[in-house]
Amino acid sequence: DAASVDSDAQELIASQEEGRLFGMGAAVDRLAELGALRKGVSRQHAKESLWLLGGLEPWRLAQQRGWTRRKYEQWFHTCARALLID
Repeated sequence: DAASVDSDAQELIASQEEGRLFGMGAAVDRLAELGALRKGVSRQHAKESLWLLGGLEPWRLAQQRGWTRRKYEQWFHTCARALLID
């Protein structure tokens, strides 16, 4: 039944996104342990910022603009450093 397939797909996507958010939290926790997390940036904000930057939509938009994977990765790292690292 289409309704249950859509519901199942939505649940799967939600679960995957929660897992991705959890993974970003691990990276942020490590930055905090190293004393590298920018002062004034909460762990929650840092985790959510990485989650947003690393989502599929920014990558899709970059592809639409003709960006290579390398250019996107450089952009992602530049943004992440600027947002999160002292």
